Amino acid sequence: GLRTAIKALSQNTAKLFDVPLEMPRSALGTNTVTAIQSGIVIGYDGLVRSMIEAIRQELGSPCLAVATGGLSFVITSLKEYFQVVDPQLTLDGLRFIGEHITNGKK
Repeated sequence: GLRTAIKALSQNTAKLFDVPLEMPRSALGTNTVTAIQSGIVIGYDGLVRSMIEAIRQELGSPCLAVATGGLSFVITSLKEYFQVVDPQLTLDGLRFIGEHITNGKK
């Protein structure tokens, strides 16, 4: 996700560093921070938008798109693409699975 992309840049390059994950004002970065934000955040915007459109086209009918994860709020420009935004959904699912496994062993 977004955090992994930022970490990969900062940990695997000599002079780049972590930057705040927020939507930049412009796609044209004017310094290192806004250039990284533009590449990561606007780049993910395009990736997610393209994937949703491709999946909907392949299905040939509308489908529900759900944004999950703690950083799902960062790319606010994608609001129109998601019918549900639930930052906790993945963790809720893991808890549900854990409870199901625990209850099944009794």
